[in-house]
Amino acid sequence: MADSGWNSSRMSCPSGSNGAAKLKRLLTLPGNRRCADCGAPDPQWASLTFGSIFCIRCSGVHRSLGTTVSRVRSLELDRWTPAQVKSLKTRGNDLVNGILENDVPSHVHKPTPRSSFEELTAWIQAKYVEQRFRPTPKTAAEWARFEAEDARLLCDSAIGHSPWPARRDARPEAAHTAQPHQVLR
Repeated sequence: MADSGWNSSRMSCPSGSNGAAKLKRLLTLPGNRRCADCGAPDPQWASLTFGSIFCIRCSGVHRSLGTTVSRVRSLELDRWTPAQVKSLKTRGNDLVNGILENDVPSHVHKPTPRSSFEELTAWIQAKYVEQRFRPTPKTAAEWARFEAEDARLLCDSAIGHSPWPARRDARPEAAHTAQPHQVLR
């Protein structure tokens, strides 16, 4: 693997830890080699809230959402605690995208590194804030499975609360009457 410009001397983890090496290894995992939102190579930013890794352009959009939605850290410049590194390791782009991009309509296209800032913003807003593409459980069994996954993600969270907003429909019987979501233009 070619040198990615990783500067482990700038990593600030507790004394004696190998946090910088652990963060660097996270980038070699499948799904983490590209931005979770636009697919740009060599992402260097992450959301502590969701556990996804993204490029600097998408990090700007995440930062604009505010820390109540997405807490953003540089993999190279910011301090990381062992708990934050562990949280990122248990999630990653494949898991996060598997949830938040599960039901993307065929006419909606994920942004690319060449997409406009407006397109990136619309996608990230729909994906993370509105969670428009996250599947809605239709049965009590599906709700139980989703709630168990939310509880697991909460236990693995470095931020102490679930990154997933409350579900729009709290009862399985309400799922069949839910209004369809407005789609991106």
